[in-house]
Amino acid sequence: MRNNTRFIKYGVWSVVLIGLSLLFIGCSAEMLDAVTESVEEANKPAPAPTQREATTKSVQSVQIESGVGLCLDVHAPCQTENGCRVQVWECSGEQQQWTIDKGEIRSGAGLCLDVQKPCQDQNGCPVQVWACSGTKQQTWKFEKGEIRSGAGLCLDVQKDCQDQNGCKVQIWECSGERQQTWMIK
Repeated sequence: MRNNTRFIKYGVWSVVLIGLSLLFIGCSAEMLDAVTESVEEANKPAPAPTQREATTKSVQSVQIESGVGLCLDVHAPCQTENGCRVQVWECSGEQQQWTIDKGEIRSGAGLCLDVQKPCQDQNGCPVQVWACSGTKQQTWKFEKGEIRSGAGLCLDVQKDCQDQNGCKVQIWECSGERQQTWMIK
């Protein structure tokens, strides 16, 4: 048997839990009403968020660093244009700022990380930025240090130059090698 005592504005009341029944000890009708009110108030659901609260959120800019310490980077001369190539570069600049939201990875200029058509499900297909459209070639998933495309291939730095500024980024069958590992900073 459990005995809980609670103080309310009408005095002290005790609730004794007996199986599934409650026994109110020392309660007048007025006190019982106060207890009922108190229990109802405690069990009210939290108010629903307002429309503004439900839609407002903060999306933070991040850098995406490769397994060799270079950052995912949009080629500077064309960083605001569809089709601009994505590469790795020493971590330092605005063209290396990304936001990640609902499977999209957006550049600082607001373009989406995109696998070039029509090869979006083939090894070696280049990665670029393009106006966001929600298509499969712009859908990404983070999994165990890898970034996987909508086709399930890994974001990959060309192996022969993976530790050099300007090395191109592509997609490739996932192998777990360091040119396919990424860290969010």
